[in-house]
Amino acid sequence: MKDRKQNRILVVGLDGGEWNVIGPLIERGLMPNLQKLVSQGSSGDLISSVPPITPTAWTSFLTGVNPGKHGIFSYQKKLQSENSYFASPLNCMDIRKECLWHILGDHGEKVCFINVPMSFPPQEVNGYMITGMMTPVNAPRFTYPDSLKDELLKNGIDYQIDINIAKEVNLLEDPSFIENYLLKDECTAFFKELYKITEQRYKAASYLMTNKPWDFFMTVFIGMDRVQHYLWEYLESGLNKENIISRKIFEYFSYLDKLVGDIVALAGEDSTTIIMSDHGFGRYKGDLLVNRWLIGHGLMNLNKQNRKIIPLLKKVAKKIGIRKDTLKRVMDEKKVDSLRMSVQQIEWKTSKAFSVLSHGIHINLEGRESLGCVGNDSEYEELRALITKMLYEIKDPVTGGQVIKKVYKKEEIYNGPEVEHAPDLILLSSDVDHYGIYSTRFSNDGIFYKNTWKTGDHRQNGILIMKGRGIKSNFKVNNAEITDVLPTILYLKDLPVPDHVDGKVLKEVFMDKSDDVRFEKRSGLQSDESYQYKEAEVETVKDQLRQLGYID
Repeated sequence: MKDRKQNRILVVGLDGGEWNVIGPLIERGLMPNLQKLVSQGSSGDLISSVPPITPTAWTSFLTGVNPGKHGIFSYQKKLQSENSYFASPLNCMDIRKECLWHILGDHGEKVCFINVPMSFPPQEVNGYMITGMMTPVNAPRFTYPDSLKDELLKNGIDYQIDINIAKEVNLLEDPSFIENYLLKDECTAFFKELYKITEQRYKAASYLMTNKPWDFFMTVFIGMDRVQHYLWEYLESGLNKENIISRKIFEYFSYLDKLVGDIVALAGEDSTTIIMSDHGFGRYKGDLLVNRWLIGHGLMNLNKQNRKIIPLLKKVAKKIGIRKDTLKRVMDEKKVDSLRMSVQQIEWKTSKAFSVLSHGIHINLEGRESLGCVGNDSEYEELRALITKMLYEIKDPVTGGQVIKKVYKKEEIYNGPEVEHAPDLILLSSDVDHYGIYSTRFSNDGIFYKNTWKTGDHRQNGILIMKGRGIKSNFKVNNAEITDVLPTILYLKDLPVPDHVDGKVLKEVFMDKSDDVRFEKRSGLQSDESYQYKEAEVETVKDQLRQLGYID
């Protein structure tokens, strides 16, 4: 494998790629290009990060380290003011470890990254970049160099970062949203927009691949993830008996497969191809409202003035049939929103635990939190043990099945200087009785809440396919983790792996395993610079996350 250094590498990310969907479609002959890559290469599950969510997973890939080192635990970061705790969206400059584009660039490799989540603001790289998820809508800068945006436009590529399923996010509060928009005319508008952004993604990739020098090329398609979030029930039922909507889903997946085949062909026979996803997918039954659960167990308290008035106002409004969107037409929007419990209605000084980040519970610890009330050491550990025990006791209201599959103490799964910023407990939901653990809302009639427009959610196991010279054909990869991909890429390039990397080189996929893995000492630290979203940008990023049910 001495010629690895001359080998170009292509990585295609299929966000949310799931073997339980892709496998049957391959068997039906609907994804022939992926079928060819599987038969000619090595493939298997790719175990995602904990939790298996987009920012955490893609950052774990980009850095090769666990969240305790790179610092991305959710879609947002926990912040605190004088009298409250809250969350704010993350961006690339919140990543605490150097990313793959830094490492490759430092070794003289020409790179191109397109639509990789957590790449905004665009980084100065040895090559080209178009940012991905967490990029504000209408951001003036989302390419490197800046001129690339105009260059794409001049070549007929009107690049759009993500799909916008609802022009006004408050439509998601409307129970008729699915019928009035998503399912209207068998999802015609939804798929029209999805095809548009997918085509533009492909056009940008093919333009850069054929017109710019590159040694490493990566592009991420987000269509699978979006389809599976909104239309999982139609996809799942369609695998057994096709329906009109499942047929459209399969047609779109076939279209994606064709684009993957075209991109692989553009890269050339001498290139190594890696197809990967950040997580898998499965059925979604609703959200577990962690803060509502904490309130019900006396671990989070409301302000005295809100304990009675808010539930009363909500009951009155519901009883007389006034909906939130109706109220907004006749009242000030801020006053309407105040009817919904939020961080402002919590008595933080007496609340022992809280959740402001998805999949996590923070203990309100004295000396660490500005309004902490839980003592260190024994009280802290006893509280974590109690909450863990009670979380395992939560049962699905219909099946009686266990809702929480696993509760981790942060130090059990993370290591590194950023562990102090992680939630004290990290929650994973059952694969069968699966409830999302994104919602941080405080009020509801119970601890379960159903987004009527969302039917699919993330799972731990994603997909991995590797094909190229020296890689075994028709080989099953076992126990590959998302942090393993970066060191494997460097090994393919005959470059040293930074000694702070947690992932391992997947040497089992190579026919010749004789070459030793070389390591180098690097600081591993990203620049100390930070990027603060402008107020308007914060809202557009939050809107995008709300559309996917990732935040409230």
